[in-house]
This record gives sequence, structure tokens and C-alpha cells, in this order.
Amino acid sequence: MSGRASCKGMTIVEILVAITLLTVAMAAIYTAITFASKVSQHNVEKTMALNLAIARMDEVKNYAYSSITSANFPDESGLTVGSYPVTFSRSVNIVTGDYKTVTVTVTWSHLGAPFVEQEQVSTIISS
Repeated sequence: MSGRASCKGMTIVEILVAITLLTVAMAAIYTAITFASKVSQHNVEKTMALNLAIARMDEVKNYAYSSITSANFPDESGLTVGSYPVTFSRSVNIVTGDYKTVTVTVTWSHLGAPFVEQEQVSTIISS
């Protein structure tokens, strides 16, 4: 039993290939986890914005028809939910005709992102 046939174990090349494969696999897993975390955070923000819009719409619906005016529902900014680090702005647009079309819009920017996101809720109210 002499020579290479009796040696057990891995060569340095095999170890380097194994390390490279593990590194690539770990990078892919890290990227997937990071992406999932960002998507989850975005969904939390959309849910908060939608809840703020629905809450304002409920307030509008509780007013008498004649009292549903823009003066009674001014624009709001700097709204926060709990200790979450994102601030929201909320506005109410009322279009009057034979009936009133009310649209509540909530906008926010995710931690200084260059784009603004928004959620809207609309309804028609008649006298």
C-alpha cells in the first residue's frame, strides 16, 4: 500500500471547490431572506396606510350629509403608527354633485426612498 491509492481525505482543490459552492449557496440564501424582509416591511406599510384611510373614511361616513365638506376634513401630515419609523400624510377629496364622491388618500415614503407610495379609499354618499 504505497502511493496515492492509500491516501484518504480531500485535496486542497476539492476543499476550495466545496468552500466556493457553500459561499455561493449562502449568498443566494442571504439575498432571498433580505428580499423577503423588504417585501414584508412594504406590506406592513401598505396595511398601515390602508387602515389610516379606512379610519378617516369611517369618520366621514359618520358625519351628516350637509357637514361632509373639505373644511371639516383638512389634510394631515406627519402621521405615525405606534413607533414605526415611517410618517404618513392623509388627505380627503370631496366632489359634490347629485351625491358626494369621497376619496381618502394616504401617502408615504419609505425611509427616504425617492418615490412616494399611496393607498386610496373611495365611496359615494347620497343624502
